[in-house]
Amino acid sequence: MLEKAIEKIKTEMGQNKGDEYIQVIGEFLLQYLQDNPKAAEKILDDKKTIAKSITEMEKVAAKKQKNKRACIGPQEAIEIITKYFEFETSSALPQVVSEIKVANHEDKAKGSGFDINLDELLEEV
Repeated sequence: MLEKAIEKIKTEMGQNKGDEYIQVIGEFLLQYLQDNPKAAEKILDDKKTIAKSITEMEKVAAKKQKNKRACIGPQEAIEIITKYFEFETSSALPQVVSEIKVANHEDKAKGSGFDINLDELLEEV
């Protein structure tokens, strides 16, 4: 089961090589699986994808939008991803050294966005 979950993540990452967001979240998920192999069954849910987890982050950011700007912090980004995949929240977060960049909901098509640094989040854990 673990191998199939890893394959699913790597396949989505391979199909979206130019999408930095999918790459970063995919790496996060691969690391999460190393630390939490039981999460494989959650990732194998056919209805769950990395791209859809990003859509969930966009929805949360859109609700907070003010003056055509929206932002979520690194802690919230991780919480959204773990909630989306229905991971156990008591599990320790993996040591991922990377950035998640989430597009501003309003300016998504223009390519503008903001940075979320996971290093800052992981220092707090």
